[in-house]
Amino acid sequence: MFNKKLRGLYFIVGENQFLSHAFDNILSKSLDLGLNLLQYRFDSENFFIEHEEKILKAIDKVKSYESINIVNNFYTLLDRFSFDGIHLGQSDIPLDLVKYISNDKIIGVSCYNNFNLAKDAVRYDIDYVSFGAYMQSLTKQNAKKMNKKELKEVSNFSLLPKTIIGGINLSNIDDYELKNFEMIAASKGIMECNDLDKLFMLAKK
Repeated sequence: MFNKKLRGLYFIVGENQFLSHAFDNILSKSLDLGLNLLQYRFDSENFFIEHEEKILKAIDKVKSYESINIVNNFYTLLDRFSFDGIHLGQSDIPLDLVKYISNDKIIGVSCYNNFNLAKDAVRYDIDYVSFGAYMQSLTKQNAKKMNKKELKEVSNFSLLPKTIIGGINLSNIDDYELKNFEMIAASKGIMECNDLDKLFMLAKK
C-alpha cells in the first residue's frame, strides 16, 4: 500500500512551521488535495517530547487519510509515535543497521547529487531516495545546488522511487527538469504558498 503513496508532493515541516498558527489548516488543506507524505524534520528529540500531544494529533490526521508519516533521523522514536517510516542522511546511521531495526517501516535516504549513493540504497533494499538541491533553499542554506549534468544523471535513476528537494515552490514546480521525479519535496513552498490548489495540481504524477 505504501509504495503507491510514494508520489506527488512531499511536505517537510520544521519546528517553527509546526508550531505556527497556520500549520493545522495548511496540513488539512494539503491532505484534502492529495498529500501522501509528511516528514517531521525537527532538530532535537526533546522537541518531540515537549510537543508530543500536538505531534500525535498530526500523525492521527495524516493516518486518517491513509497517508504516510515520516520522521527525520530519530529512529529511536519510530515506535513511540507509530511513524510509518524514517528519512536518513548519509551520516545518520548505517543503512544495513537501520534496515535491521526497522524492517517493517519505509526508509528513505538523502543522496544529494550522488548517483552512487542511490545505487547503495538499492543494495540495502531502501524504499526511496532523495536528490538535491534543485535550487538554493532558505530551509537548508548549506545544501549545494546541483548543476545541469548532475540533475540529468539523477533524474534518469529509475531503480527506486525518487524525490527532488530544494527551493521548490509554485514558481518552479512545473519545470521540465522535475518531470522524472516521482515525488517533489517542499517546506516553505507549501507553508507560504498562496494557491495550494494549483501547487498540488502541478505536482501530480
